[in-house]
Amino acid sequence: MDLHNWSRAQAARLLITALTFGAMLWWVGPHEIVSAFAHVLWFWVIVRFVPYAASLWIQARRWQMFLGLEGIVTDTNRLFRRIWMSRFFAQMSPGSIGGDIFRIVESSDYSTSRMAVARSVLLDRLVSFVSLGLYTSCACLAWAWWSNWPRLGSIAAIGVVISITLVLMLASELPGRIVRWSADRMRAGRVRTFLVQLAESLSDLGGRRGLLVRAALITVLFNLTWATSSYFGFLALDQRISPLLVITLIPVVYAVTVLPISINGLGVSEGVFVVVFAAAGLQPADAAAVAILLRVTGLFMSSLGGLLFIVERRRLRCASVG
Repeated sequence: MDLHNWSRAQAARLLITALTFGAMLWWVGPHEIVSAFAHVLWFWVIVRFVPYAASLWIQARRWQMFLGLEGIVTDTNRLFRRIWMSRFFAQMSPGSIGGDIFRIVESSDYSTSRMAVARSVLLDRLVSFVSLGLYTSCACLAWAWWSNWPRLGSIAAIGVVISITLVLMLASELPGRIVRWSADRMRAGRVRTFLVQLAESLSDLGGRRGLLVRAALITVLFNLTWATSSYFGFLALDQRISPLLVITLIPVVYAVTVLPISINGLGVSEGVFVVVFAAAGLQPADAAAVAILLRVTGLFMSSLGGLLFIVERRRLRCASVG
């Protein structure tokens, strides 16, 4: 994609962000949202930090598994710090891909091959997306049963079948063969080399089903922890809602807003959040206030990754000088 097309795509995403935010405010009303912030329980805002940090550690542990698949050995604490820093860069860049690029670029202190790290990040993303799809489909199925919504249940059942099919595909030789077939039809170069090695990694992953199952379970644990952090956002605004309902619905919101159609999911995330939780029984203004609180506190916690990046760079610089 050239610079002109990239600029047009960013302008379109910015427009979608503004329109979705505007639509949400028009529907809910700014005054009602402000009123919902009248009595913030700051204890729960602070407590939200704990499951947020735990979710990053879980994500680091999953990434460590895929680094090991590439023959790269490093400790979880180092990866935990990199994951937190990547959150900052994902928030500061037009999309979450900025965080993935950071993970690849800032890897010289534990790996001599950025290509291998890139493959680990790609596999990490792939397995997490498929696992998220399965989790979300099961969550929608549970919600459809709870709310007696047959049409949603039918769609969710199709999602479950598709997700299970994708998991079974990852546990086979098929993905590796497809990537290798694509690589064989390219000219020699770095991209072809990367695809050939990626095909080998996918074949290796297909032969290590235990690792695939563990990664999927870790993804479920990540989503449960993330949902717990979101639940504390409801408590911070004194919104009484079942934690099981939040655990069920938050991944639905997250799965929809992963689509790169707005700037970091801004507007789309909040809009989907309001629609989903209003359908679950919350007042739209209350749901919008919680969504905004989660966004603001999330940005703050992600910004700590920027401070961590400064500290980490100084530490590495001092170590190289020493």
